[in-house]
Amino acid sequence: MGLEYLKQRKNELNMTTEELSEKSGVPIGTLNKILAGQTSDPKFETLKSICRALDISLSDLDEYDAQGYYFDSDAAKMAQELFDRPEMKVLFDASRKATKEDIEQVAEILKKLSGK
Repeated sequence: MGLEYLKQRKNELNMTTEELSEKSGVPIGTLNKILAGQTSDPKFETLKSICRALDISLSDLDEYDAQGYYFDSDAAKMAQELFDRPEMKVLFDASRKATKEDIEQVAEILKKLSGK
């Protein structure tokens, strides 16, 4: 279903679940279940509403499921490691075609900028 992509896009937009509920018209309880993975097969209309609110298409979800967010598997692993570090989340505005090396370079720059 592209659950990780939905959560990622929500974070990219700095949107709370409450805001997503208001914008999509999907009840917050339903959204919480979907985002927690408790609802594995939400209704088509519900997904359409969520996608519209996140400014993505249903085909974006399908493409994400088919290949994952990053084309390079090493980049995907490195990105997940960085995603788990709050100070590094800025990296996720980068291109899907970023390589592991691209991400490492940006991470080093951010470390230097933050004085670490």
